[in-house]
Amino acid sequence: MAEQARRRWFQIHLSTGIGLMFAAGVIVWANMQPVQFIPDWADSEPAEKFGWPATAATKYSAYAMGSPSDVIVPDYGGIFIDALTALAILAATAVACEWLSRPRRVKP
Repeated sequence: MAEQARRRWFQIHLSTGIGLMFAAGVIVWANMQPVQFIPDWADSEPAEKFGWPATAATKYSAYAMGSPSDVIVPDYGGIFIDALTALAILAATAVACEWLSRPRRVKP
């Protein structure tokens, strides 16, 4: 009898890779959409929050010595939550795509 070739340990279908690419694009898009808000302590320009589902960074407009500049303050807890959420979504996408493209067994 001919032996079946062993599959490599980590191998995905092309359709899974394309699905992961689209899912990653949606996650990046969601994280880069700014949400404007007015800080309670300032009477200046509105600030912007970035990140989904948690705020990963906040961008404030500041004026130093008469010239405008932006100050970006990272939130490391939000970055961690966003990264875990992204990994969970990508893992679920990979499992779903691989499950849908698995070979079908024909019952005799």
